[in-house]
Amino acid sequence: MRKGVRIGIAKDIFLTSTILFAVWIVFTSDISLFSLSAGIVSSLCLGFLGHTIFISHRDTSFKHILPHPVRLILYLLRLIVEMYHSSGKVFQAVWKREDRSRIISFRTSLESDIGRLILANSITFTPGTITLELKDDQCIVHWFIALPISDQEAEKKVKGILESSLGKAVL
Repeated sequence: MRKGVRIGIAKDIFLTSTILFAVWIVFTSDISLFSLSAGIVSSLCLGFLGHTIFISHRDTSFKHILPHPVRLILYLLRLIVEMYHSSGKVFQAVWKREDRSRIISFRTSLESDIGRLILANSITFTPGTITLELKDDQCIVHWFIALPISDQEAEKKVKGILESSLGKAVL
């Protein structure tokens, strides 16, 4: 095995173990010596066994795992604004008993799996839309209050500003 490959595997194991240990600390809320020791041992074992599953090979750099903090906060604020805006539209459609459902399929320009997952969940969090499937860069969404517009315009409406804002926060 080449030295560069071994370093890459060690980096994957370290990154996976570090993230798992951080999650351990958050969930246990215990910083006693026993808890921290158990967390380190468990994280290292799981990191060794599951590093190929936990983080895909193309997402092994820290820039794909840790988002840009300021841009992430701006993204979350944008998401909250979109959620309130969509809530009003869905309320209005329900009040008027309008049902204009439509299934939309589109490709996302986000490269990381984590970015795509966050986008799919953000679309689902936004009232009136539910992500039905996310496979690679293909996303299928049910849009409850669809407008009578072309597929390209519908794609822009559903992804909206979220994809571009998220693209700046998470690569």
